[in-house]
Amino acid sequence: MEIIEEIFTGRMRPRHQRFVDIFKVAAARKGYEANVVMPNLARRISINTRALIGGIRSFLGGNQRGPALLHQALFENTKFPYAAEFDVPLAIFGYSQARRDRFSSRAKDCLQNPNLKKIVVFSEWARRSFELYFGSEIGKKLHVVYPAVGWNLEPISSETPRKYDFIFVSTQFRIKSGVQVLNAFKQLRAKLGHPLRLCLISNLKEVHRCVGPFENFEGVDFIEANISDAAVRSLLCSSKILVHPSLMESFGVVVLEALNCGCGIVSTNIASFPEMVIDGLNGLKLEPPISAVVGDYFVPELSSAQGFSNLLSSFCLDEWTWNIGVAMESVLTSFDKQNYGLASKKLFSDRFSDEKLIDSLDGVLLALKDGHL
Repeated sequence: MEIIEEIFTGRMRPRHQRFVDIFKVAAARKGYEANVVMPNLARRISINTRALIGGIRSFLGGNQRGPALLHQALFENTKFPYAAEFDVPLAIFGYSQARRDRFSSRAKDCLQNPNLKKIVVFSEWARRSFELYFGSEIGKKLHVVYPAVGWNLEPISSETPRKYDFIFVSTQFRIKSGVQVLNAFKQLRAKLGHPLRLCLISNLKEVHRCVGPFENFEGVDFIEANISDAAVRSLLCSSKILVHPSLMESFGVVVLEALNCGCGIVSTNIASFPEMVIDGLNGLKLEPPISAVVGDYFVPELSSAQGFSNLLSSFCLDEWTWNIGVAMESVLTSFDKQNYGLASKKLFSDRFSDEKLIDSLDGVLLALKDGHL
């Protein structure tokens, strides 16, 4: 069986491991044995040094034994066809706008290399963003493969009991509008006179720093974000609605996970969320008062999570709190009538399941195989 190498250039994150599992299955169906290559310290230093000096994340090829899928970097020379995976265009430049300004033409040269057969991105929004940066000719190489969730859950019945009315999941509490979600929940609980419950999974030190004592928020279970993926899955399956009004996002894998668990969704109308949330079908999207994403463009000046968080802390976002609360109430009161949970499950099955991702990888693998003949 021919070898195809999946080459990583940085730390292995949970989403990467899920992708590895899917890629192995897809590769085997096309007659490949997928071999995962993790970077040693020397390679990581080399890639970072080349990015500092040459402006783009790249390294010299020549050591691989056949076609390859390269994560978050480009080959500068290789005799084999390959595909490159990136989350956003700025990743090519190590997330540096200054490098992008100086080395955009060099990046285009590497992207136009005929041995680069496909550029794998994780959403239609990311595809449009790449075309905005690099043009329609390079856009012909773009190929969307959604992130892998890797949870093969049993279908969820509309009668499945849900312990929580709402759930919030993010370690980046302020930039995901966690402050406003908590205050909106508190106001909604008082308005409805109903013992609503919220599960909040986050960095609790940051949460406390932002909102003060937890005892001020009745009906909220505060959970430290160091729990396992399986525990998160269980809590999502125990919740009606994921509230994720993020102000800085490129994809938001937790929304995919919530779809798979049959949650209704309250999100913002930015980045990749419109591909996962359809107003009136499985939730609602809100127009944010400020966002690090404008259309198909991730604003580099707002790309620092800490810097953006500091900026948000200086704003008055009372109206944003109100809008989030209105959306939470709307989705909650119509959750059963509109069958939001079942709609989310169907959307996940139709667009984001493991089988759909394996199918979407076919185009990448065929391009590599054809390029190797």
